[in-house]
Amino acid sequence: MRVRKREGRLTTEEEGIVKALLFQGWRNQDIQALVNIGRIATINSARITEVKQNAAILPAGNDAVEFYKLEKQSFDPRTGLSIFHDERLIRAREAMIVAVQIFNSPALKFKTEVFAVLAHIAWTYLMHEYYVRRKVAIIGALIEHPKVGPVLYDTGAAPNARELWPPPVFELFAVTHYGEENRLDTVVGAAGYSLSDIKAVVLSHLHLDHGGGLEFFRGTDVPIYVHADELKNAFYAVATGEDFGAYLPHYLDFSFNWQAVDGDHVELFDGFNLHLLAGHTPGLMGLRLDLANSGTFFVTSDQFHLRDNYEQARPLGWLLRDHAAWWRSYRFTKNLVERTGARLLFGHDADVLAELKAEKFYD
Repeated sequence: MRVRKREGRLTTEEEGIVKALLFQGWRNQDIQALVNIGRIATINSARITEVKQNAAILPAGNDAVEFYKLEKQSFDPRTGLSIFHDERLIRAREAMIVAVQIFNSPALKFKTEVFAVLAHIAWTYLMHEYYVRRKVAIIGALIEHPKVGPVLYDTGAAPNARELWPPPVFELFAVTHYGEENRLDTVVGAAGYSLSDIKAVVLSHLHLDHGGGLEFFRGTDVPIYVHADELKNAFYAVATGEDFGAYLPHYLDFSFNWQAVDGDHVELFDGFNLHLLAGHTPGLMGLRLDLANSGTFFVTSDQFHLRDNYEQARPLGWLLRDHAAWWRSYRFTKNLVERTGARLLFGHDADVLAELKAEKFYD
């Protein structure tokens, strides 16, 4: 994603490019025209003069200059898109153009079906671009239950997702950063526990970015609680390939201690309330915790990926499996918040996560 500078300022990289172009004998106005291609905040000639007069700015190398010129020449003046920065948007645009052309063709008989497939591809690329440009996070929770002990809600993705996920899946659900600090064992350790201390794992649903971290519990007898509808749907999806990608076989096997949860509202442990929030998947479960000092929290998982999905009542588009069920789950959540004043933690909202991390824990 391109970072735009305020007030038409040059970046450090651009200053080096400009100095090199000046050394090559480029005129100020030609440099200005090149730099302004694809920019939202354009520069004026004074910025070029500043670089010319500043002896501390060193010229960029020839390879960097040639790549910069190639990058600038890649911008389409009609759309403002560049293959270097906007590949997914270009693919989305072209897929939709082809979809419309096919739909409008009088010679084709099955154009509605082809239109639907291409429109789905276009929407997929748009959604991927949206989530790449907007910072998101994979979020879970560790609950220190007074009777049960440490309980984990969601496990995140597998630490070696790039190796375990098929390339098309990794392209669609790209993990842009997964460092040592993001590993499940590291995160649990930062809370003062080890994975061997975990007494139970509760999975909101079985998508790869919520259940993939079960790899950390392979070979253990830790109970893995999942809604019965979700468990059946996930294994069916992998076995038939009908929803392959969101669900993957590397963690959907019989070696784990699966425990099915039945019902729409279940108090799994004292004060540990699970609520069925069908829509994104058939058996997604939200977690409600009524804390003595911090009040009520409701962890919605991917019923709402982001705060906007809840506050602006925005369904998840192609990420939904049941549109009507999503709206029922939305109304349930809204009613719960109105009755209890619950604080919501959404499935992938990095901003909300940052707000909550201002406190070390909630009790």
